[in-house]
Amino acid sequence: MNHCKNYLLSFIPFQLITFILIGLVICSTKLHAQDEKEATIKISFDQNDSMRFCKALVTSESKPVKEIEVHFYIQRMYSLLPIGKAVETDSAGVAISNFPLDLPGDKNGNIIAIAKIEDDDNYGNVETQAEIKWGVLPTNEMNSWNKRSLSASRDKAPMLLILVSNIIIAVIWGTIFYVIYQVYRIRKESKMLKTKTE
Repeated sequence: MNHCKNYLLSFIPFQLITFILIGLVICSTKLHAQDEKEATIKISFDQNDSMRFCKALVTSESKPVKEIEVHFYIQRMYSLLPIGKAVETDSAGVAISNFPLDLPGDKNGNIIAIAKIEDDDNYGNVETQAEIKWGVLPTNEMNSWNKRSLSASRDKAPMLLILVSNIIIAVIWGTIFYVIYQVYRIRKESKMLKTKTE
């Protein structure tokens, strides 16, 4: 009985220390979450004769946020395509990135641009997106689908490639059959010579 009491008394301080540590971790994460400020990003677009720009205005509590890195992306089918390097906001809270001129869009030429603040100490992760009709319209690939090319399937391979490969195969098999025929003739003639000598 005394042994059980001693075991319980030695176990209770360990549990107490564990609970205190867990409580401290939870409190520190809550305090860290409270320290994070909320930020918003608004995307706008601008262009001149030969350049296109994507602008991101970062504000917090209706005030511009200075010197914070904004990453620009374009939404692709399976992932995000980065546009250049991260850009810091200026004194007005604006970050500007050059927009490529040759990005393919959807069937209507629309592209989804995304501006993100990533893993910032004060604001965490913030993201917004906007659609713009700056994409290159997709070409009608069905017109070239049935054309012969090296990248096409076997039945649409170039005729010259089919002809050359068939000639090579015919030459190889022809050589094999010729060698077999010569071996057959040599054996036949050797048998005839043996019968003559006998």
